Amino acid sequence: MAKKYYLSYLSTLIMDGTITFDKEVYQPGDTITATFQIQGDLHKRLRDVELTIEVIEEVAVRYRTTHTSSGSTHSSTRTVREQFVIAGNHIELPAEEVRMGYQLQVQLPHQMPAIVFYDGHDLDISVTAFASIKFDVSWGSDTNIDRQIDIRAFPNVPNQPSSDEMAGLRASIPGQIVYGDETIPLYLESQPDFNEGFRKIRIEFEAAMEGTARGRSEREFRNLILWEGEDLPPRLDLHIPPGYLPTTSGMGFGISHALKVVLDKRMATDINLFVPIIYVPHPVDGMVRGEPTQPAVEPVSFSGTIETTCTNCGNAIPADSNFCPKCGQKK
Repeated sequence: MAKKYYLSYLSTLIMDGTITFDKEVYQPGDTITATFQIQGDLHKRLRDVELTIEVIEEVAVRYRTTHTSSGSTHSSTRTVREQFVIAGNHIELPAEEVRMGYQLQVQLPHQMPAIVFYDGHDLDISVTAFASIKFDVSWGSDTNIDRQIDIRAFPNVPNQPSSDEMAGLRASIPGQIVYGDETIPLYLESQPDFNEGFRKIRIEFEAAMEGTARGRSEREFRNLILWEGEDLPPRLDLHIPPGYLPTTSGMGFGISHALKVVLDKRMATDINLFVPIIYVPHPVDGMVRGEPTQPAVEPVSFSGTIETTCTNCGNAIPADSNFCPKCGQKK
């Protein structure tokens, strides 16, 4: 009976603490200063307090294996994980030293990935940043207090033009840094040796995620059709979709983006052009996107009608309309 009462008593023990940061948002190269403080009465079974600041990258790769047993072939899926500590600091202290407030610092690398979470079919990617207080008790379960750290990593690169060229066709954009939910121009320029024997032309937004863990690698793609037609216009105004992960890379993974131009060559092999972009989901405070260093190509006037295809019913939507004339679906 006494043991049951003792367990009940420990279960009501709640140790409280606060974690405050010197800034709301951090960028690569910044120094994180976290102030840890605990409040309330300290239980006599509290041995010490552990303070931690960590930025951790984890990549998980799932792969399939087959084996034969008793004449039958069996397959199974296995998962391997690998963690990388991008930055961190850790200390163990007597609780009394933390009661008055204790500061812990860690400097972020100048090159580091953005905070991402990707849950795919064969690949998982996560980059997390947090500060925590761990109450280490001599008997019973330890108690943790965690707080996430907001780190926004963006590539420090000039906003230069980006292009690709193949089979007499050149595709280009004036600036490689693009935001989600904005409209950008894509220029299509045909050379004298360009063969127009294609059935359709399609423009896609492509996101590629790749990761490696314990020597196992996987790559996954997410594609979204932005425009489709039968003619080759010199310019297209494309709406960049929101909600995708940012362009970033870490120790064991990479997330890249491109505008993919597909020429459907009927029975022949398609021609694919890839215009690399640096995708930022949305503008944020502290990030300045420079003006394009130079135009990709001279603007070309286009007096025709650029139609898009309705994602709901497949009907053509004129360029000057934001809604499908057949079903009312928004572009």
